[in-house]
Amino acid sequence: MDLKAEHGQPGNSLFDFLSRWVHHHGDGNRDVLVLNVLLLGGHQSGRSSVGNALLGGHEFKTGRSISGVTTECRLLWRTFPRFFRRQGAETDLMLRIIDTPPGVPDPQSIHRLCPQGVHVLGIVLRADLPHEDARLQQHAEKLLGPEWRQHAIVILTHADHLRETGLQSSAYLAQPSTRWLRDLAGEIGGGVWFLDNTSDWPSVRGRMLRDQILCLSAKNHHSALTVRTVTSV
Repeated sequence: MDLKAEHGQPGNSLFDFLSRWVHHHGDGNRDVLVLNVLLLGGHQSGRSSVGNALLGGHEFKTGRSISGVTTECRLLWRTFPRFFRRQGAETDLMLRIIDTPPGVPDPQSIHRLCPQGVHVLGIVLRADLPHEDARLQQHAEKLLGPEWRQHAIVILTHADHLRETGLQSSAYLAQPSTRWLRDLAGEIGGGVWFLDNTSDWPSVRGRMLRDQILCLSAKNHHSALTVRTVTSV
């Protein structure tokens, strides 16, 4: 049985519901919430590092490369036992992270990796390079439809740059050069999240970001947006 939502619409079918909540028959007979997180960003934006922070380890390959380290869409996942409580019961969280190459990701590849849809979209930008990249918003709408904003969070990497310059996050967003980012933050569901590039990402920074991802998904009732594999004319 292949029940799914229309392309680009929030997944609210039986298939989508079952894909979000699966029963865990291991220790404690707990439920598991499964969330697909898609990461979009430009060259050297730090997408793979954000993926590692969310997974709590160094799973995605990172480094410096002119063409970018990530050359194709890749999916990695991890289950976090007893991550939160739902209706008084302990619930595991399974995060499935889809890292993408810079530029326009192949929608067919993303759809194959998460046919049940995308719950959270992470727009990854560098805090030390505050230039507007309208292409990312165009890519997001092309992939997920106009509802992408409700499911999106902007993640600014290299936030240690702000500490070095003595800027607070509020002062950073108040600068004329980041007005576009401030406007975008007001349009999307998850706002702006700052991450630095210190070695404590997997153990400390990642936990706070995972909490934010879970809160954003909960605001959307853990619904998913199906990847558009055919461009509308």
